[in-house]
Amino acid sequence: LVRVHDFIEQSDLALLEMEFAPGGSLTDLIEAARLDGQPVPLERCLAVARDIAAGLAKLHAFDIVHRDLKPSNILLDADSRAIVSDLGLAQMPGGPSERSILGEDAPRHPGTLAYMSPEQRVERDHLLPSTDVYAFGATLYHLLTNQAPADARERFLNPQCLTPIRQINPDVSMRSERAILWAMGIHPDDRPESVERFRQSLLGDTPTIPRPVSKALTVGELLRLEPERALLWSAVGVSLVTLVITLAR
Repeated sequence: LVRVHDFIEQSDLALLEMEFAPGGSLTDLIEAARLDGQPVPLERCLAVARDIAAGLAKLHAFDIVHRDLKPSNILLDADSRAIVSDLGLAQMPGGPSERSILGEDAPRHPGTLAYMSPEQRVERDHLLPSTDVYAFGATLYHLLTNQAPADARERFLNPQCLTPIRQINPDVSMRSERAILWAMGIHPDDRPESVERFRQSLLGDTPTIPRPVSKALTVGELLRLEPERALLWSAVGVSLVTLVITLAR
């Protein structure tokens, strides 16, 4: 987390004196990589992820939700370590942030769309740490692809609009892709329940990503399938019905 050295009040101004981050932000890192024609290397991204996870874990331990995690709010110090900064929209323990309490001049839904979880678009207060996990995953997606992810509303309306990471950057490992896309689950229950769980899935000795659970398709889901898959399932259904009728004779 960014260090605050002093708090100064002068007339109507309130100033924070914070540590200097000479490395710029992750936005600068992404832009430099874009100009080179290559995404940020995976190992560099994983090192950044380790630092971000440590910073978010400290916030969440005090029941603080950042609510605006994104590349421009992650600074780099002289040793290229990532520092979580800008807590201006943070949700403080017990509910609303100071900015939320201000009312009319506060944004209706604090945050930045490309990195904002679906629930944050609906409920600006009383958010869980999983909303930061979503933003964390979206930030790493941007780092590894050189493009911001489709926002949550677009993804809800069209799940196919989020291009898989390895389709853009084949150098990314399957484990990293799976962990990041898990963090970006549309529903909070489809994400790691904590930053530590996400860190383990991405960086731990043993991946902790749950296996997908197969479920029966409803008629509505069947009708929404791509034509080829719908035909396949229809053929299976007809075959089963025919078998049942044959056995019943």
